[in-house]
Amino acid sequence: MQTSYKTIQNELNELRSELAAVRYDLRLAQSAARIGSWRLNILKNELTWSDEAYRIFNVRPGTSLNYEMFLSFIHPADREMVDREWNAAIKGKEYNIDHRIIVDGKIKWVNETAILEFDKEGMLVSGFGTVQDITKQKDAALELKQNEETLRQYAESLNFLSGTATSMIEKLGSPELFRFISDSLYKVADGAMITFSEFDVLNQRLIVKEFRGTDEEKEKTIKIFGREPEGLVFDFPGEIRERIKPGGLEFLAGGVFELTFGQLPQNFCADFEHALGINSVFAMACSVEHDILGTVAVLSHEQNGMLKNRHVIESVVTQAALALKRKRAEDDLRASEAKFSSAFRSSPNGLVLSNMEDGTIYEINDTYIEITGHKKEDVIGKSSLDLDVFVNPDDRINAVNLLREKGSLRHYEIRIKHPSGTERTVLLSIDILSLPGRKTMLTTMQDVTPLKQAESKISDQANFITAITESVPDMISVIELPSRNLFYTNREPFLMQGFSSEEMKKMTVEERNELIHPDDREALSDYYNKLLNIDTAGEIMLEYRARNLENKWMWFRA
Repeated sequence: MQTSYKTIQNELNELRSELAAVRYDLRLAQSAARIGSWRLNILKNELTWSDEAYRIFNVRPGTSLNYEMFLSFIHPADREMVDREWNAAIKGKEYNIDHRIIVDGKIKWVNETAILEFDKEGMLVSGFGTVQDITKQKDAALELKQNEETLRQYAESLNFLSGTATSMIEKLGSPELFRFISDSLYKVADGAMITFSEFDVLNQRLIVKEFRGTDEEKEKTIKIFGREPEGLVFDFPGEIRERIKPGGLEFLAGGVFELTFGQLPQNFCADFEHALGINSVFAMACSVEHDILGTVAVLSHEQNGMLKNRHVIESVVTQAALALKRKRAEDDLRASEAKFSSAFRSSPNGLVLSNMEDGTIYEINDTYIEITGHKKEDVIGKSSLDLDVFVNPDDRINAVNLLREKGSLRHYEIRIKHPSGTERTVLLSIDILSLPGRKTMLTTMQDVTPLKQAESKISDQANFITAITESVPDMISVIELPSRNLFYTNREPFLMQGFSSEEMKKMTVEERNELIHPDDREALSDYYNKLLNIDTAGEIMLEYRARNLENKWMWFRA
């Protein structure tokens, strides 16, 4: 009996561990995707957030929340809109909005969706939804729009530089971009030397990417430095960057020594200037707003800080900054797409991307293949209807109807066919993604077959054990120690004392103690205390008296 109970307990512990692992994976998935979830209990006015939702709003996990407190996080200019959309959702409108929140004095953008639950009278009782941090997407879109607008204005006002700007854009993904920028600057610098350096954000340093001058100037530079100037590195920490004022070319009275932030000896810099006939040094940050992408230096032979074509050079540098900014945004976008692709491929759940219009599948991950048993080449280009995966065809119809009604689907349980002839139980969740040119369904398929099998096994074992204990002509009880709460008893107490199993379980410890003969209560208490320390192979025996419904004392041996 004890062995069977421990077996069940061990299996329950294993299931709890599996459930904890699933919850942990969910938290990781939400963190990776920057998507939190929430649930609102209307009756209690309680708002519950996931860990990722707390992180997005920078609120300590576990903080008590309600709808009013949620509104307090929203940007004042968006509160009325959010509240209006929420009230519209209560009346049936889809709730899927973007709005701003204020976190530690900073503005964030979030996207929120919700599924609302109503009672039979149509009254709202609860809501479940997601919140996604979309600040980077919004900022990137805004920056890209601003950059393109600025680039357009410069192209219109400086028609003679339009060819240069167009070529920069064409070379965004090319390693020749820096060379082209330097060549363009050198063409309008009227004999001045040009250096173009890129800001390495990670290591807080400037790296010389290009040097432009005559062949003689290049040879002298190599001789003085003992190496090619390309690849020279200078520290560029925050305190140095703060000295650089946004704007046009700035004359550096300290010459090359000031240009290198004092990181080269002053005598060395003076000798370099003399050898190459440098009389004036100018520098300009290659930046968009306050985001520094690099620097451009003009080493001129002109006296007294004079520089020809100054505004043209500044225009080229500005164009270069916009091009580099866009290049960085595209690089970030590609990196983001790579992360999504990696998360898609490595997800522990089956993932499917399909066309919203006709259900045609155009991408699946390996987990989907493992769950369904279908090969990728047999799936791509087909729909779930073509694949005939539903055990019950009505499940597909119901899922489609719910998706159309709610705009998304969450944890919809279905059974699917496996090529091996078996069936699997999965939970479907579907979201609609608005991608360029088409609406896409992202279907998440969670295989819960092992969980269902374990639940069935536990249920069968519990029924089997119950059948055995109910047939035993002895009283069998399961009591928690040290609380002495009664979890289970078979039907024998009813036959012996006249109390049903349910009546016994409803009794408090004190009420059950009243049924024990006063002279035996202390001995029974000692018996329970000894059980707390009993060896697994030990045995404790006690004889005591208990009263039945007829107030007669009966002897029992435990």
